[in-house]
Amino acid sequence: REALAQEWAKELRSLGKKLNMSGELDINHLLKWPDVATLEDVKKVSQREQSLLSKTVEKAALKLDKERLREGRALKKDLQSHLKSLNAYIVKMKALREEANAALRVRFEQRLARLTEEKIDPNRLAQEVAIQIDRSDISEEIIRLGEHFKSCGKLVAAPEVYGKKLEFYCQEFLREVNTIGSKTQLVQLTELVVESKTIIEKFREQVQNIE
Repeated sequence: REALAQEWAKELRSLGKKLNMSGELDINHLLKWPDVATLEDVKKVSQREQSLLSKTVEKAALKLDKERLREGRALKKDLQSHLKSLNAYIVKMKALREEANAALRVRFEQRLARLTEEKIDPNRLAQEVAIQIDRSDISEEIIRLGEHFKSCGKLVAAPEVYGKKLEFYCQEFLREVNTIGSKTQLVQLTELVVESKTIIEKFREQVQNIE
């Protein structure tokens, strides 16, 4: 090919002189002519090429693993931070439970008193109020939220990957928090419900990044 390139260069220079054309001849001109440069499909890979490829792939794999570990630690830290925030809201909800029940008692007593002008039997009133409070009490939801929090914390801290299970707990968190929101009329509890749902959504977004 080198000899062919020399012949083409000689002919092109000669042709340029004959046609009284100016300009420098470079390698790009020669590469345009047939057979000066060709591509061959070489199926056999040399030992040197195999070694180079193996080292390159190994280096890339190590770099990928290192990056995955870095991302995993960052994701774990973020998930734990969201769980910590959610638990703080759960603790506040638990503290407000008695206040919410007391507010319910006052509201139901006032409502019953307006419904009749007759003197209400104290025992019957107490029984009716107890029934209404039991229906609106958030104790069970608080307990379940606490259990879900503990289970989630163990899954996040575990070395194994539990993306599907964490996704399930996100749904359970939302279920319990929504139930609390539907039961309570206490402003402070409603605010905690809204804040908790925001944290749960952030937690779920991060869970979806788990492979």
